[in-house]
Amino acid sequence: MEGDVVRRFTAWPLTPIHVGDGSLLAAEAWRLSNDGAWLERFDPAAVLRACAPERRRQYLDALDRGDLKTAQRLLRESVRPELVLERIAVGAAAARELREVVENPLRRGDVRPFVRTGARPYLPGSSIKGALRTALLSSLVPEKKEQIEAVKRDHRRPNGAIASRASNEVQALLLTRAESERERRQINPDQDPFRFVEVADILLPEAATRVDRVVNWRPTRLIRGGKQPAEKMQMIFEVTGSAALGQRLPLPCEIRIEAGLLRAVQKLDRSGRKTPSFALDATALARAVNAFHWKLWDDELERFYRGEPMEKALRALVRVQTPEGTTLGPDALRQREDVLLLRVGRFGQFESKSLEGVREGWNAQAKPARPMAQGNTRNLVRPGGTAPLLPLGWLLLLPEGFEPILPAAAAAAARTDSRAPVGSAPAPRAFYAGEEVKVLKSERGEVLVEFPGGDTEWVDEADIEWR
Repeated sequence: MEGDVVRRFTAWPLTPIHVGDGSLLAAEAWRLSNDGAWLERFDPAAVLRACAPERRRQYLDALDRGDLKTAQRLLRESVRPELVLERIAVGAAAARELREVVENPLRRGDVRPFVRTGARPYLPGSSIKGALRTALLSSLVPEKKEQIEAVKRDHRRPNGAIASRASNEVQALLLTRAESERERRQINPDQDPFRFVEVADILLPEAATRVDRVVNWRPTRLIRGGKQPAEKMQMIFEVTGSAALGQRLPLPCEIRIEAGLLRAVQKLDRSGRKTPSFALDATALARAVNAFHWKLWDDELERFYRGEPMEKALRALVRVQTPEGTTLGPDALRQREDVLLLRVGRFGQFESKSLEGVREGWNAQAKPARPMAQGNTRNLVRPGGTAPLLPLGWLLLLPEGFEPILPAAAAAAARTDSRAPVGSAPAPRAFYAGEEVKVLKSERGEVLVEFPGGDTEWVDEADIEWR
């Protein structure tokens, strides 16, 4: 409709992203390739129907004896190539975990897959839309801070927790014309301006995901003796590829604000009770998004990763090359309204799902249980090889033609893990001072490069550009 605003971006996963649907890929529905580089998914029932009667009998006999290891071995050995439904790259750390499952079937071998449609993984537009919505709501908080605090007091329980229904009242205060307590008890969907915002789902290209291990992380200063807690939980997730692992994964992203339709509907709503109380402004939305998510980025780097190997790896991610060849760093990027930094998907952490200036979680495990404004732990991907631990969920939306500059350390780490999927994109090339070079190794922020003539030199990794 006339007056609608359409913003087209290229979305680049800076770090791995996971969006699931709650399903599990059980151990009897996958096998590892011989080199451990791929997880091959299959339908157990189809495999049993296709195998020889004698093999089927052996499998059932093993189950009857309770010999799960033999049963699963027979099942996996019976998978013919044409029965493999999908092959997904596996990170080195996840491969080690999954091999242990093969050796010990009593260990849970569940893999949490990425959400799919038509057998293809996709990044739901709703995930991006939710990140936009939380940021905009946070930008509106200062105007109604006193009323919000009153809502929190009204719903605070004797033990100090706040009843979940307070969330609806806060959102109604920020987004609608609700005036009375009764009106604020539930958001009127007709008055939610985000029903006039559309974000298309993004189908992921072939080989865009990988299976990785996820571990818990706490700042070492909070752990007695400076040690991380033991990794007791087995968490294996299918995640997107990412720039942090030297992978180029450009994804077309379109955000549409139906401003024309909104104005037309508002003209028909003379009472003002069935339409939003304000028009959505694309510029104001972009500013709110960047103010919210860049603060999350800065806070997390400072509180959780300062002085750790992943800090330098993450800081090196937010450098972008324009079509004209200009390099934009984080200070320049956060000032642009055509560049958006978002935290999306699972493990986006409590802070990214709640409102700045309002958020108050409940730490039920503390003794005594108490409110909390920030989480104490993070869930990070452990790729394996020389790659550092990585947070999940960071997505950078750039204008078409802009590309993130892949850090030398990330590309080098990706090469040490042959399981890292590269999709259909060509392998990135390294350039130093405009001249193509070969990166031999990386140590402590410097890389050893080889020039076309054969000379070698140690240079700062920040001076290396990947194209």
